Order: sequence, then C-alpha cells, then structure tokens
Amino acid sequence: MKQIVWAFLSIIFVSLSLSAQVQVQPYEYPIIPKTAWNAKPAKPYKAHKPVRITVHHEGGRVLTVEDDATQRLRNIQSWCMGPDRNWADIPYHYLIAPDGTVYEGRNVMTVGETNTDYDPTGHLLISFLGNYNEQEMNENLEEVLVNLVVHFCKKYNISPDTIATHRDYTGHTNCPGKNLYPYFENNIIVNKVKQRI
Repeated sequence: MKQIVWAFLSIIFVSLSLSAQVQVQPYEYPIIPKTAWNAKPAKPYKAHKPVRITVHHEGGRVLTVEDDATQRLRNIQSWCMGPDRNWADIPYHYLIAPDGTVYEGRNVMTVGETNTDYDPTGHLLISFLGNYNEQEMNENLEEVLVNLVVHFCKKYNISPDTIATHRDYTGHTNCPGKNLYPYFENNIIVNKVKQRI
C-alpha cells in the first residue's frame, strides 16, 4: 500500500514540475545581448514603461542572411550616436536579422528615438534589419516576430491590440516597408499573437 501511495505522490510531483516549466517557458526568448555585438555604452536618456509594441524596419541597404548583422548593428549605433543624430543609443529596443536572430538594442526601459514626428514614449520598438521595401518577409521571420511579440505582451502585460507599425503613427514614412506592412494592415501578426496569448 505504501508503494502505491509513494508512486501516486511521485506522479503528482512530476506533473506539477512539468506544469511549472511550461508556465515559465513563454517568458523566455533567445535574445543576443548587446555585449555579444560589441555595442558602445549608451548615454543617459528618458525612462519609460512599455505599454505598446511598434514595428519598424531599418530602411537602409538590403541585408541578406550571408551578411554580418552584428556589423550592421554597430554601424547603425555609431551613426545614430554620432554628430548626424547625437542620439543616446541605437534607436530600437530589439532588432531582428534576416536569419531570424534577435538582438538586444537599447534598454527597453528607456524611450526609443525616431527621425519622424511621433513620440515613441511607451513604445517597445522592434526593428527588422535591412530594407523591407526591397527584401521579402518569409515564414521564419513571421514566426520569429509573432513569438517575440507574444513574449513581450506577456512579460510587460501589453495588450496585442496596441501592436502597430511606425507608419501607423506618422504620415512621413512608409516604414516598415511595403513587403512587411501588409502583415499588419491585414491583421496577420495581431491575430496570430492573440491566438498564442
């Protein structure tokens, strides 16, 4: 009888352990830290709390999976922190390379920066490296974006109804590009995020 009780208790313990692991997993996402791409230290900047998610593309030259995404990150940061912009850091909080790797940008608890007329306070900024007026989205990048947004919606208690793009806040840009914007215009990303939360 004792053996049966112990076996039963063991099954319950294992089930609870597995359940706890499943609940933790959605809050974890593989993100390459700034130290791994040799980022410069950021300058002090305004603090904020992310309450919405806004997607951009870098909008520079096309970046392929064969190109060095970490060099592009360093170039963006150097230019943005240099005399042309004099910003505090790379402008985005997280950046997605063409192979789907996600890189840490500026501190998520500091306001992002933009070259257009909307105030990014409260916006968690995710940017695709490259130019999505010229390069194409694919299923892998779509999946990476959806999973990343789900992660941040859960981590920061952000409503998926706030998910939008740069061009939704200003008429001065077509960012995130003609090949990425339809995923938002047609609610593809938002609907997939809602299904997974």
